Amino acid sequence: MKNVSLGEFYREIIANLTRGEVETPKFEAEILLKHFAGVTKSEILCDFDKILTKNQQKNVQKAIKKRLKNVPIQYILGEWEFYSLRLKVQKGVLIPRAETELLVDLACEIVQKHEKNVQKANTLKILDLCCGSGCIGISIAKNCTTTRVYCADYYKTPLKITRENAKLNDVKIQIIKENALKLPKIDEKFDIICCNPPYIGQGEKQDLDKHVLKEPHEALFGGKNPLTFYESIAKNWQKSLNKNGCLLFEVGINQAEKVAEILENNGFENVEIVRDLNGIERVVKSTYCGKKC
Repeated sequence: MKNVSLGEFYREIIANLTRGEVETPKFEAEILLKHFAGVTKSEILCDFDKILTKNQQKNVQKAIKKRLKNVPIQYILGEWEFYSLRLKVQKGVLIPRAETELLVDLACEIVQKHEKNVQKANTLKILDLCCGSGCIGISIAKNCTTTRVYCADYYKTPLKITRENAKLNDVKIQIIKENALKLPKIDEKFDIICCNPPYIGQGEKQDLDKHVLKEPHEALFGGKNPLTFYESIAKNWQKSLNKNGCLLFEVGINQAEKVAEILENNGFENVEIVRDLNGIERVVKSTYCGKKC
């Protein structure tokens, strides 16, 4: 392996990723260089003549080979940022996405409003259902330190990674195994349930990017009926909400109205559709009145 300058190697990475039809080759080239070669952004931009060691080149090239096999860059790095927190991710765990941060924003707003309006604030209990990496629950726990946060998933790997991410970000949460499609086993009642469930229909599989299909299918696909999880949770998890407790769902594109109807048919009130920064209907927010209204 010959000596190569940082500038030359950077251009080579971009060319390889472009040929591999990676959507953001410059962005990913920079990330891979920083992570696997230990160079800074300023060096990438200004120190073109810096000579990289053979080990630096080898480490980056290994990562590029994985990326060209459609392995998500998040899995290659073993981590990703969500809500300004560093989170571990790996095969078997849904990759945290920026649009899901809206769920955290809304939950934190509810907590802040509660703390402002109640003189002697009682501790709110919050559940992150279908937690994956634990990104939602851990972010809430980090930013709303008076709350008690629970993270629930049905699969072993998400529960393991959630535990590691809680430790990594120095938050205390309760981790429980629950199947969102069945009646809850836990006897606790919550003031807020946040959920980003599987909501892609099986018929949409052919439309997804190849790297997305490397993520766990059980976290992506809701089945033949992509609304299955919304229907089940709205019906079966009512008893786990306190009266006037809030249920926050992330939804797929063009699903918001249907999910709102599901909630209204199952006794939820104050149903509100919230758009993300791109104007997409992203979250359906609702309140449970304590009985089927």
